[in-house]
Amino acid sequence: MEPDQGTSEARQGGRGVTFSIARSIVVRGVAAIYLIAFLSWWVQCEGLTGAEGLAPLGSLMESAHEQIEPSKRWQFPTVYWLGTSDAFQYGVCALGVAVALAVLAGFLPGPGLLALWALYLSVVTTGQAFMRFQWDGLLLESGLLAAVWAPWMQWRLARDPRRDRPAAVSVQWLIRGLLFRLRFFSAAVKWASADPLWRTFRALTVHYETQPLPTWTAYWVHWLPEPAHVASCVAMFTIELGGAFLVFGPRLGRTAAFVGFLIPFVLWRAAPILPSFPCLALEQGQLTQVCAPGCGPPEQ
Repeated sequence: MEPDQGTSEARQGGRGVTFSIARSIVVRGVAAIYLIAFLSWWVQCEGLTGAEGLAPLGSLMESAHEQIEPSKRWQFPTVYWLGTSDAFQYGVCALGVAVALAVLAGFLPGPGLLALWALYLSVVTTGQAFMRFQWDGLLLESGLLAAVWAPWMQWRLARDPRRDRPAAVSVQWLIRGLLFRLRFFSAAVKWASADPLWRTFRALTVHYETQPLPTWTAYWVHWLPEPAHVASCVAMFTIELGGAFLVFGPRLGRTAAFVGFLIPFVLWRAAPILPSFPCLALEQGQLTQVCAPGCGPPEQ
């Protein structure tokens, strides 16, 4: 074997290992988020959509039975067509927790993530005002992409990344597209609002005392000098608007995006310091793995 050929094959092999590790992190990470979501809903569903809850699921599904013909029930996708009792709702949550744990352990990653997506779609469809947050939609979209990207031809995630089977490159690009939309439009809507605080980069001077889910450090960060808030706002727009395009770029650009997009996730894990929506920080942290240095199928 010629030296150049051996070096090329070694490089391709290393890229394949990195790709397999990144895919494993995404699969297990999404499963972990599903686990948190189902556990969270488990302790809340009785008070929110239970028989004596704020918005009883039974009343919603009774109206659905009256208004939706059997042949069109797929337009209202939920397993709660089969039952609405509190016990049934607990059962859906328990099943979601069990499947999430199985995927976390590496078993049936593809079918397991698809089952989790279907169960969570059922909850979001009938959760009414309680399940209309942006992270619920993001989890459904990223969860479906992760289910397609996960291995389907092997019953568990490979312990040795070198033995992992390659996945469709197109799915990886779809995940990058989702990451682009998440970061780019997160900043674009702030700028498009024409709010003078955003346009002058002073929004963070009031953000920490008005955010809906403040972290324990918000009070202390709020008292930083104004130049620090302005610099943070400029950095945010630079990372989100400029960095978003790097996910489609060459390896160096994707590495820069990987580092920049991981900042909210690292801050939340370390303190949590800044992110007021830990679910979004977690989901972004998993999606960012597709930009990991060297993340690409062996054949690329």
